Amino acid sequence: MTYGFAGDEHGRLTISDPTRAPRLGERIEFFPPHCDPTINLYDRIYVMCGDRVDAVWTVAARGRSD
Repeated sequence: MTYGFAGDEHGRLTISDPTRAPRLGERIEFFPPHCDPTINLYDRIYVMCGDRVDAVWTVAARGRSD
């Protein structure tokens, strides 16, 4: 399984071996290469530690583009 760039907020997950495809509902963690256009759309960021919300950060610059 590989992750490839497909735009600022998007990516492409390629599964080369179908027998190793993630199961429905399975969590997949990956990191987009450029996230500020996406973060700009939300009021809060939820910081996870495993399955637990560890912190909630307020996005101070929400909606700003200057």
